[in-house]
Amino acid sequence: MTDIFKNPDDHFSPMLKRAELERDERWIEMWDKIPYVPFRRGWKVAVIPPFAGAVARFRVRTWGADVSVYLDTLQRLGYYPGDYWEIYPSEDGRDVDRYAMDDVDGLVRGIAASIRTQQREAVKRWFRSLWGRMKGN
Repeated sequence: MTDIFKNPDDHFSPMLKRAELERDERWIEMWDKIPYVPFRRGWKVAVIPPFAGAVARFRVRTWGADVSVYLDTLQRLGYYPGDYWEIYPSEDGRDVDRYAMDDVDGLVRGIAASIRTQQREAVKRWFRSLWGRMKGN
């Protein structure tokens, strides 16, 4: 932790740089534009730092499945005609899915589909493992 009285520049310089970034990326304007997301019961949501150019990031976890979500309003991370959410993994488990920022119902359905796919795959792996042990492998 920095002692702000000994070296105030060390403390305030990063804050000023961040304030510039927030101004340049219009973060304050986004407050009223980012919709509330109606997460489903039982989902654990971890808000994480918005690294790599995302405006917001979070992860959803439930019953062994984990879905990464970010919001891109600056068209830096992928292409979509407007502000969008991206989830990984997608329902097929191999790619990403994107949803318009205002389509939170679609976003939640996409997260739920990704979770179901991951859970089905986990059950298949478990049965394959069990079958292998029963066969003596």
